[in-house]
Formats: sequence, structure tokens, C-alpha cells
Amino acid sequence: MGSGVRTALPMSGNGWGRAVTLVLTTLAVAFALSACQATGVYPLETFVEMHYSPAYRANEPPKLSPPPDAVPVTGPIAGFQHAPDPQQVAQVRNPLDASQANLQAGARIYQVNCQVCHGLQGAGDGPMVPHFQQPPPGVPPSVPSNLRQVVGQRNDGQLYLTISNGGLNMPPFGRLLTSDQVWQVILHMRTFR
Repeated sequence: MGSGVRTALPMSGNGWGRAVTLVLTTLAVAFALSACQATGVYPLETFVEMHYSPAYRANEPPKLSPPPDAVPVTGPIAGFQHAPDPQQVAQVRNPLDASQANLQAGARIYQVNCQVCHGLQGAGDGPMVPHFQQPPPGVPPSVPSNLRQVVGQRNDGQLYLTISNGGLNMPPFGRLLTSDQVWQVILHMRTFR
């Protein structure tokens, strides 16, 4: 053993304890410091759906936030600039041709979204009509329109605005349907004459 080279000897039980304590303390401090961010967001979120949930008061209905990538509803309606005036509405024409594909697509969309109130052939005789004839208190009676009459009296722009913005008891479909889908429904409604 006279070579002068020192070999590493294993630490005794007390030396290992100090090393483990030092490593664990260093990790705990680092983790605690990383969690202290000015933005209020934890680096590792375990239950994100519960962590930042909106608060509700007693007997208050929940308020739904818009989806994160939602498109704002501000801006012009397709085919119109700003708030449409009657002259501008009268000039808007359906940009889609009455092809078989567009008519079939319009019929499917009508069947899903419109038929329950306006009926199979647009006569205003859908299965929801009795509920409109005797509405709950505070709701004005409003029977769905007979589309056979309405289609002949309105131009494409007026029909587009009515479908997109809704009416008395008719919900606005502008957020549910694309612009092309609204035009396809109008093509289908034109077959009711």
C-alpha cells in the first residue's frame, strides 16, 4: 500500500444519510421554487378541469365559456358588408347552383334542423307546432311559417338573413351552419312551391 494512490471507500451509514438528505433537500427546494411562478400556473397540473373551474353562486345557472379556438361572432355576415340594408339584401343571390348534390345536401340539412317545426314539405305543420300554439307563460305565441308562402315572397338575401339570424321562436342557425349549408337549405326550400 505504499504507492500513494487513494481508493474510494464506501461511505459509512452516517455518510450516506447525509448525502441522501442533501439530494432530497435540494430537489424539494428546486421543485418549490419552480412552482412559484408569477402567472399563477403550476408547471405540472394534475386536475386541470377542477383546478381553475369557474365559481358559481347558490341557485345560479352555470356560465359556459367559449371554446378556446372559437371564432368571434363579430363581423359581417357572409355576402353582406356590415349591417345589411334592404337594397343590399335584395341584390344578394344564391351563389350555389341547383345541382343534384346541393339539393340533396339541402334536403338533409332541412330534415335535421328545420323539419321538426316547418314540416316535411314546409307547410308549417311539424310535430313541434302544438308547443308553439300553447307556449309557456311569458312566451308569445308564434306558429312556424308556411315556407311555401314565404319562399315565394322573399328573395335569397332575405331568406339567408332569416335562417342565419332566426326569428321570434326560430333559433339563429348562422352559428350552426356554414354559409354554403344555409344556401343549400334555401335551394331545397325553393322546391316547396
